[in-house]
Order: sequence, then C-alpha cells, then structure tokens
Amino acid sequence: MTEHAGSPQRGRATDEWWRSFFDLTYAEAELVPDDPGPAERAADRLVGWLRVAPGDVIFDQCCGVGRVAIPLATRGMRVIGVDQSEPYIELARAAAARQHADARFFVGDAFAWTPPELCDAGFNWFTSFGYHADDTMNIQMLEAAHRSIRPGGRFVLEYLATPGMLRRFRSSSVHRPRGAAADGLLILDEPTIDFRAGVVVSTWTFLHRDGRREERRVQTRLFMPHELIRLFEQAGFRVVELLDGDTGEALELGSRRMAVIGER
Repeated sequence: MTEHAGSPQRGRATDEWWRSFFDLTYAEAELVPDDPGPAERAADRLVGWLRVAPGDVIFDQCCGVGRVAIPLATRGMRVIGVDQSEPYIELARAAAARQHADARFFVGDAFAWTPPELCDAGFNWFTSFGYHADDTMNIQMLEAAHRSIRPGGRFVLEYLATPGMLRRFRSSSVHRPRGAAADGLLILDEPTIDFRAGVVVSTWTFLHRDGRREERRVQTRLFMPHELIRLFEQAGFRVVELLDGDTGEALELGSRRMAVIGER
C-alpha cells in the first residue's frame, strides 16, 4: 500500500478487491524488485522480533511470491506460507526450489487458513491486513494466525503507521517500479480518506509503455496503534511490543511503518 491520504471523492473499492488487484502485473512491478536488500533486512528484523532460530517453523500469512519467506528459509528456518493467489504461490515455489529453501507454499484464504502443523512463530508483512472496512472480518485473519502458532510463540503484523502517513499526506503520487519486468510502467496513486469508515481508498492507474491504461481501486483500514492492539487482544494475543517497522526502535509520530508484536 502507498502511504497517502485525501478527501473522500472516488467511492469504495469493490468487495474482495484484492482477488483481482494482486495479479502478475502487480507482482512484476512491486513484488519482484532487482534489489533483494529490503527483503533481506526484513528477514533479519523478523528473526529478532520473533525470537526464532534455525529449525523453527514460521508461518508467513499472505506470503505473496515468498520475498520474505525465502530469505528466512535460507537462514535455516522452515517456512510455511499461504496466499490467495495461485500464480503467486507458483512463483514462490519456483523461487524456493531455485534456492533450495525449506519453504512450503499453499493456496488458501488467509482469513481462515491454518498451516498443516503448529508453527513456532508467524508474521503478516507489508500491509497484507485490514482490507475490510468491517473489523469483524479483519479480526478473523488474526484469529487464524493465533490458531496457527504454538503457546508462547510470537506473531508480527507489519503495517502502515497511520499517524505518520497522515502527516505526510499527498493527494497523488507517481512512481516507476524498479523491477526488471516492469518495462517502463508508471503507477499513478490517487488516495482519498473516508473518515467515517476509517479507510483509505486509493485509485491506482497503471500506465504501460505501449499506451495501455488500467485503473484499480484499493481499500485499507486506517488503524491507529491502539486499535491494532485491541484487535490483537480480541484474537487472543498479548501485545508485547509496538515498534517502528523500518528501524526496530519505539514507534514514533513520524514513523512510516509499524510492527505490532503479539505473543500467544
């Protein structure tokens, strides 16, 4: 998710918008970058936050193409990932095979899916949560995570930091994805805020080199930190840390990302 906001003008995203939004075009542009550094750094942070060691089993909820799962597996952990996109799971399996990584990937609905074995820890990375305006639906994903982790295990939710995002508000932005497969793609992001519902609705326009223009709509809850803590507790977790997702230090007003760490 791009971290901007604005005034409500464009309406809501369609129900279950993520099923069509996260396709191969998005993956090639945003999920398979040339620089592996961010994913490697994310894996390093997770090892510390989750307090895991080689041989431990980690659940990657909404794993996408495995960009964080595979670096964890190359560090000696065993990873089990789930994503609703079959093409993404195919890419993740292929990448794991190339790197001889101990990572298993499954197609499933993260609102309910649990791994075939109890895991030592788990995580949900890069705002892969909060896609419903109704939190009775969003909490189901945390409840599924809770069922997936052994007692005493930790779960990390990495999310946009709403206070910092609001401070940096821009009503539009354009960026050029760095992935080699992006091939000249430009992405225009025009976000708005529905304050009544507490969601940010972003219209993403994909401008292709050949002149094609695709418009997609994204919707994500604008959780304040205390609201995520409440959802964690309702799902059965005890929140042990609330951190800046980029630095690992204490969450601050200007933080761009936040990491909520719960213990079962």
